[in-house]
Amino acid sequence: MPCCGDTGAEVYAKLRGWVTRYGLTSRIYVTQTSCLGWCHGEGAMIAIQPEGIYLRGVKPSDVEQVIERYLKG
Repeated sequence: MPCCGDTGAEVYAKLRGWVTRYGLTSRIYVTQTSCLGWCHGEGAMIAIQPEGIYLRGVKPSDVEQVIERYLKG
């Protein structure tokens, strides 16, 4: 996940923290990348693979919704 906008680091920390807290680091890999070129500073860009899902403009307040919709199994 790139550090898009001013909130990318916070989005990363929230996602990484959730994965670590629930012991899912062997199933869910959260990483930072260089710019993917799609966000235009509107918030973080998240790629969920292998599903091929791309979310752009993700803000820290969106993280819980991302977790509920895409990461909880």
